[in-house]
Amino acid sequence: MFWSGGDWWWRKRDPSEASVPEELAAQREADCTARWVRYFRCLDTNGDRRVDFHDHVAASARLASTFDLHGLGGHYKKRLRRSQHLWLLGVGQDVGAVDERQFCANLATQAATDPRGFVRCLDAMAVALAEVADQDGDGRVENTEFRALLDAGFGVPEAEADLAFEHLDLDGSGYLEHGEIRQAVRDYFTPGPRERPGNWLFGPPPWLRPAERERAGAD
Repeated sequence: MFWSGGDWWWRKRDPSEASVPEELAAQREADCTARWVRYFRCLDTNGDRRVDFHDHVAASARLASTFDLHGLGGHYKKRLRRSQHLWLLGVGQDVGAVDERQFCANLATQAATDPRGFVRCLDAMAVALAEVADQDGDGRVENTEFRALLDAGFGVPEAEADLAFEHLDLDGSGYLEHGEIRQAVRDYFTPGPRERPGNWLFGPPPWLRPAERERAGAD
């Protein structure tokens, strides 16, 4: 377990969670860790069960090609720098390759020791997601843009990306506003109820992925 037992840092941030029984709180933390593992595997572009700078470079290149960022001059460089937040969360700067366990331990340590800083990192990641995918700069991300983002950056299949979009589009507008993306990122990386739409940020959550549960057990 990566969490500091009994500390429940996330319950201190959200008063509505203060009355959650400890057994349920433990389940929510386990679910959150499973989502982190899912994210790690999305970042592991070469499938070697480690995440390093090469994975980041490969993902950035795919994002640049998919969203035609090369022709944007200085704005291209800005958006690619934003995309680094997608990779640095859980890895950190100037760090070599990390495995799945170390990745989750890094996240848990940051969340427990500096909750506010952790949320700032999550918000920076949300800005990165929104700015990279929002090709026309209208402040919202359409389904096609979101689908392309998850495919190029994280290897999420089209059908799963569409399911994620349906869950994250809270007002049924047909697009994601930047605020909806920010809330989804916060929900995905912090413990909470399974019903939260943000659990679908990278496709179906782990408890709906039997194959991933079996692999996690084998590891």
